[in-house]
Amino acid sequence: MKNFLLIIGLLIALFACKRDPVPEASQNAASQEDLKTAIIGRWDTSYVLVSMKSINNSNVDGTMEVQTQKNKAATNKSKVQSVFREDGTYLSEYRDENKKLVIKSAGKWSTQGKTLILNQEFPKQKTLRYETTIEKNFAEFRSQVDFDKDGETDDLMYCQIRRSGC
Repeated sequence: MKNFLLIIGLLIALFACKRDPVPEASQNAASQEDLKTAIIGRWDTSYVLVSMKSINNSNVDGTMEVQTQKNKAATNKSKVQSVFREDGTYLSEYRDENKKLVIKSAGKWSTQGKTLILNQEFPKQKTLRYETTIEKNFAEFRSQVDFDKDGETDDLMYCQIRRSGC
């Protein structure tokens, strides 16, 4: 349960990443506008995969996976939902089985090519970046993070979300 809550908490933070993504040659104003338009709405998290290299600077690698289709108890009892508004603000919340708010983050969002940039203002200020692919009501996010808190941004976080409303 602790690992599940840790993953959910990190989802709320939406993939903290210290590196700048390498721009692709195909990224242009049209692709930026597509992401700006496509991200607007309400989204539910459906899948998370974290691949850690050298966990806590050891010789051990590891993987954590949360797939709501396989974990019906987690799906029905808890929910991670994010809302991206047209005014450039966002709100992400994790609620427990009693719909009680557990974790909340909020701030402003923008895009740069295929990268979604979150300027988180609450609970603490930080900039979060992740490469985003959106097709209709389905989105994927990728980012390099320091998931195991070993001081190295060498862990890969991958997440899938589904649109749940406007």
